[in-house]
Amino acid sequence: MLAGGDVKLFFLLTYLKNNSLQQHQAASFGISQARVSQLSTALLGVLNQVLARRGLLPVRDGGELAQRLAAHGELVFAYDGVERGVPRNQDREAQAEEYSGKKKRTA
Repeated sequence: MLAGGDVKLFFLLTYLKNNSLQQHQAASFGISQARVSQLSTALLGVLNQVLARRGLLPVRDGGELAQRLAAHGELVFAYDGVERGVPRNQDREAQAEEYSGKKKRTA
């Protein structure tokens, strides 16, 4: 069982950040996969309520984002996100072999 708000917050933030399988999250925290599903749903709802109350939900509109950032001109903001490129073979023949389409085998 996850005791304490700090542990529950850590549980939810690691779940969101790592986008891990529920079974992996269950093993990491010593709980069942079903409990991970229940907790993540409940805690995500609580987190969204708290963020909404404090006016900290993400904005979806660029204009609104610019206004919010301008209101805090003395602060420095960083984006915590990474786009990872997928390395592709440059050789045409190797590309055809590696990315030739459907890979599923049917009987």
